[in-house]
Amino acid sequence: MAGDLYDPSFVESLHREYGVINPWLDAVQEMPVGKAQTSESLIEPDLLRQTRFYNEWIRPQEDIGTGAGITIARDRQRLLRLSCNIRFRDQEKIQADLADLLDLLAPHLARCFAVSRHLRGHRLGAGATLDVLPASIFLVDDKGHVLYANKAGESLRRENRLLSYDGAGRLVVNDPEADDALRRRLHAITGQDHTASTGPILLRDRDSNRMVPMTVAPLTSRTDALAGMLGWPDGDPPVAIVCLDWSGVVDREALFRAHGLTPAEGDLASALQQGATLKSHAVQRGVSYHTMRKHLSAAFRKTGTTQQSQLVALLSNGRNHDPTIAAQRRPAEN
Repeated sequence: MAGDLYDPSFVESLHREYGVINPWLDAVQEMPVGKAQTSESLIEPDLLRQTRFYNEWIRPQEDIGTGAGITIARDRQRLLRLSCNIRFRDQEKIQADLADLLDLLAPHLARCFAVSRHLRGHRLGAGATLDVLPASIFLVDDKGHVLYANKAGESLRRENRLLSYDGAGRLVVNDPEADDALRRRLHAITGQDHTASTGPILLRDRDSNRMVPMTVAPLTSRTDALAGMLGWPDGDPPVAIVCLDWSGVVDREALFRAHGLTPAEGDLASALQQGATLKSHAVQRGVSYHTMRKHLSAAFRKTGTTQQSQLVALLSNGRNHDPTIAAQRRPAEN
């Protein structure tokens, strides 16, 4: 077990004494891999409050007795799980979004675990490690200059497929809107506004007509160590990692057809996935905010979702992308 943002003394006591009486653990063993669960699905709150673990370990930490967790991997020897505790008073405000976030993270964390197991026992430098990954990876500075690209990234760049470098060595996305989104993310990361750098940017792959998610994430620690391994100039460290993950590519058009979305509804779903708001998308498309809300309600009804985060998750990784299920969810059209 490992914990972050907990008082060190509580982490120590968890390892020393309280971990073995954690009432959530028995239920965790039976939970499916890759699907988030709320704390209440593991043990009812009333039963939890009767335990020694709650009264001596949970309650003193601002009553962090609820939250959500997800099993990343499980085999005969080990179980890898990410769990997040939140206060009971914050449950209604945070828990649903937390579970959705864990569902979005699950496939990426599972791939990281798989790569880690594959590389176990191999002494590889950072460059060699990145080169074995199927994802196209670029390390860039605050202006978008590419300081490092793995083999998959270089191959993608040479093909001028989805992206390229300009004359100054900056990463340029072929789709102008996506390229503008990349610039905004880098600007936000440089300004330490990391909340603006979440969520993938969708790029259309002309070869397969599918949408490839491009993630832009800040590099906030250990860049000096990376510099030594990858060899970029002193004083010019990367600020972000740009990753195109091909393993989770979703055929967006097929997804829209499966759920019966109209072009306008699909266009809205794609815009939300790239960080737009209803208001900004309405202005961009020259329609009223009321019309955009109608499109969103229709998309919710057809996909069986109730929140924008759920709709974005569906578009990002194709969860529940089963034409039969989609058809069953859609009400009959009059």
